[in-house]
Amino acid sequence: MADSITRKKSKSGNDKRRFSDDQIRRLEAMFASESKLEPRRKAEVARELGLQPRQVAIWFQNKRARWKSKHVEKEYAALAASYDALSDRFESLKREKQSLVDQLRKLKGEGGSDGELESGKNEFEVKEGVGMVEEEEMMMRMADTTSDWGGLDFDDVVMDQRSCQWLGFWS
Repeated sequence: MADSITRKKSKSGNDKRRFSDDQIRRLEAMFASESKLEPRRKAEVARELGLQPRQVAIWFQNKRARWKSKHVEKEYAALAASYDALSDRFESLKREKQSLVDQLRKLKGEGGSDGELESGKNEFEVKEGVGMVEEEEMMMRMADTTSDWGGLDFDDVVMDQRSCQWLGFWS
């Protein structure tokens, strides 16, 4: 039994038992098919590898802990990448919104507006007879079909910021 396990002295002077490369390969192969061994199977594996059942149990326990840790790291990395992409998209949309607001102010200013934008009351007006639901549906259709937001005609689509729920999100 001592032949199949190599010993290595640690800095503290205690002997640490290390598994041989063959034992590790076989344990890894077993772990790939079953991550937890039943007592009978654990005893068989220990006998086949020349180890104590407790050594096999501890190896599997440690392997499960390492696997879980790596799995959590991978999930975190995926979530962090997703968050970064969403954050970048959010910032892009905020800049796009500001550009559209600036463009609207410029158009209102050139068209000889009554100064409503300059006074700071509302950035948008609601056309009479257009309900909130129809207005949102119209905006959603435009969002689905418009790839160049700079080409929107704001004379056709004018809304009150308070009446559009999704627009409040960007404020």
